[in-house]
Amino acid sequence: QLEFDSSWGLGSSSTLIANISNFTKANAFSLLEKTFKGSGYDIAVSLTNKALVFEKGATPQWQTLDFNPEYAQDILFIYSGKKRVSSEAIKNFDCSRVSEDSITILNTITDALLKCSTISEVESLMDAHENLISAIIGVKPIKEELFKDYSGSIKSLGAWGGDFFMATRKEEAKKYFSNKGYSTMFEWNEIIKQ
Repeated sequence: QLEFDSSWGLGSSSTLIANISNFTKANAFSLLEKTFKGSGYDIAVSLTNKALVFEKGATPQWQTLDFNPEYAQDILFIYSGKKRVSSEAIKNFDCSRVSEDSITILNTITDALLKCSTISEVESLMDAHENLISAIIGVKPIKEELFKDYSGSIKSLGAWGGDFFMATRKEEAKKYFSNKGYSTMFEWNEIIKQ
């Protein structure tokens, strides 16, 4: 039984796999590989129920952490109104297009994000991440595609172009996205489990 609208996504597939794994004692990552595919990050979150830094390798590895940054009150999560089928995005993704340099840069962005204390630092890293992923997958960042006039930063979540996205400058974001017809929005403390 979901506690939210199933069209929102929000890891419903990964939660199902984690629950089946717990019930059957099967390996959740093996189940993922045989069904939806993907990195396994969302499976790790379902299994640990905490924030984490994840690394996909031959065997997925992660480190849990307490993550409640000062800038959290300035973040807003907005439902795009579209349900993206993650398995389609995964099927169309070619891992061989990701260079070692890109992986190093993405890891550096992650490490820096964990140390940020201001929203302007976060925005700079969000923009860098969006631009790098855009170059890798050949899809325009959501801000460039739909919200060029928004003054804050916008980050695609999950499979690019679907489900939810994250915006900085919460109060400005609420007005901006409401005016654009987006009605489902969540503040950090409404959607992030502490």
